[in-house]
Amino acid sequence: MDPIEAQNGYTLKLTVDITLQKIVEFELEKGVEFLKARSGTVVAVNPETGEILAMASYPSFDPMDRKDIAYETIKNKAITDYYAPGSTFKLFTAAAALEEGIIAEEDTVDGCGGSIRFYDKTIVDSHPMFKMTFAEAIENSSNVVFASLANAIEKAEGSSRFYKYIRDFGFGAPTGIDIIGEVKGNLLKPEKFTGVTTAYIGHGYEIGVTPLQLTMGYAAVANDGLLMKPYIVKEIATSSGKLIKEIEPKLIRQVIEEENARRLRKMFVGVVERGTGTTARVEGINIAGKTGTSQQYVNHSFKTGNYNASFIGMFPAEDPKVVMLVLMDRPKTFYYGGPAAGPVFKSIVARWINSSHGLVNDNYSIDSVLSITNRHISLPLIPSVVGLKSENAESYLEEMQYSVEYDEEGIISSQEPRGNSFRRNNKKEITVQTFNPENDLDNKDAKVKNIKLIGLSKRQAVSVISSAGYKAIVKGNGSVYRQNWRINSQNQKECLIYCR
Repeated sequence: MDPIEAQNGYTLKLTVDITLQKIVEFELEKGVEFLKARSGTVVAVNPETGEILAMASYPSFDPMDRKDIAYETIKNKAITDYYAPGSTFKLFTAAAALEEGIIAEEDTVDGCGGSIRFYDKTIVDSHPMFKMTFAEAIENSSNVVFASLANAIEKAEGSSRFYKYIRDFGFGAPTGIDIIGEVKGNLLKPEKFTGVTTAYIGHGYEIGVTPLQLTMGYAAVANDGLLMKPYIVKEIATSSGKLIKEIEPKLIRQVIEEENARRLRKMFVGVVERGTGTTARVEGINIAGKTGTSQQYVNHSFKTGNYNASFIGMFPAEDPKVVMLVLMDRPKTFYYGGPAAGPVFKSIVARWINSSHGLVNDNYSIDSVLSITNRHISLPLIPSVVGLKSENAESYLEEMQYSVEYDEEGIISSQEPRGNSFRRNNKKEITVQTFNPENDLDNKDAKVKNIKLIGLSKRQAVSVISSAGYKAIVKGNGSVYRQNWRINSQNQKECLIYCR
C-alpha cells in the first residue's frame, strides 16, 4: 500500500484588527474583575462591510490546559447566548417610528410622570419624567415613551408592522456569520403576542438578542440604513500564498432610509454628550450610542440583582467606521449600563484611537487627542454613591475597598472626591454628607435647602430630591448647574434643577 503524503492546510486571513483585539481583551478582563461580573462580552464591527474587527468573551480558557476548562468559558457568547437588551433596543423603536413618519426629533412626548399602565402591567422609568422632546426622551431613556411609541406604530400601521422592522434589522434569525454555534435569539411571532408584548419589546423586553445581532442592527444605522452580513474570514489561501478565495462584503437589505439613519445618529450623540451615556464620552471623537440595563429572567421570574449592563456605540458619529458593544453579565459594583459598561467602552476607544488616527475629529489635532487619552487610559474611576442610603453606600464601598466617613445615617447628598471622576492617587477614602428627613423635623426644610446638587447627574439629583420629600422639576439634560428649592403656588414642595 502506497503511503499517503500529508497535505498542508489552507491559510485563513481574518478581518480582526489585532491591535483592537488586544485592547478589547485587556480592557474586558479588567472591567469584569472591577465590576465583579459573572462574565463580559465585546463585539466590534466595520458597519460598511460587516467585517468583525474584534470579538471577545471573558472569562476565557487556555486551550493547552483541557483538564480545567469550564463549559461556560469555551462558548463564544457573542453568538451562542441571547439576552433581553433593555434600553439599547430603543434605537430600533425610534427607527421604525421615524420611518413611518409617526414622530420627529422636536415633537413633544409625555413621560406620564414616569409610569404608564398597559392592561395589567405597569411600565416605569428610573425617575419621574414629564413633557419633553422626542430627542430628550432618547437621552433620558424613557421606558414609558418608547413603550407608548411601539404601540402607536402598531395602531397606525397594522398589527405586524413593528414586527416587520424588528425582523428587517435581523432579529429572530441567525446573522449568518461564518462561525459555528450561532443561535437565532428569541422573537415571538405576532400571533403569539399578548396585549403588552409590543410595549415591552419597544423598550427592550420580551425579546432575546445575541450580542452580534444587536451590533449588526446598530451597524445598519451606522451604514445609512444598510444591513450587512457579518464575516470574520477575509481570505483563504494555500500554504504557499496562492489566493483561493476572497470574501466580499454582502448586503442583506436596506432597512431604513439614509436620511433617517443620519437623524438617528445625531439624536443618539445626545445620549453620550448629555444623557445616560456620558461615561462613554471620549474627547476628540463624536460617539452615537445607547446604554442598556435589563433584569435577567431566572427560574421563571425576574431576579433583583441579576442584571445585564451594556453600552453600544458607533464612531465617529458623522461617518461611523466602528460599531462596538460592551456587555456585562451580572455586574455587582455597578449594574446600570452607563456606569458599568460605559467606562470599559471609553477605555477601549481612548486607547485604540491612539493607533487609528483617522478616527479623530477634524476639530482636534492628533497631539491633543493623544494627550487627552493617555491621561485617562490607566486611571480608575471613583465610585459614585450620591442618592444611596448610607448603609447601602457603606456596604458597597467596603466591597470596593474604600473607607467612608459620615455623621449620621440617611440619604447621601454629596461626596468628596466627586463620583465618576478619575482617581489620581492611591487614596481610597470618601467623605459624604447625609440627610435624614426623619430626624430634626423642625429644621428639615432649612437642612434640605443646604443640600448642594450642582455637578450631580440628573438621575442622582432626582433621587436626592425625592428622598427629601420634594418633587423634582427638571430642565435640560446632563449635569446640574443650577438649583432652586422652593414652595410653588399650590403650596407644594419642589426643587427646580437646570442641567446641561
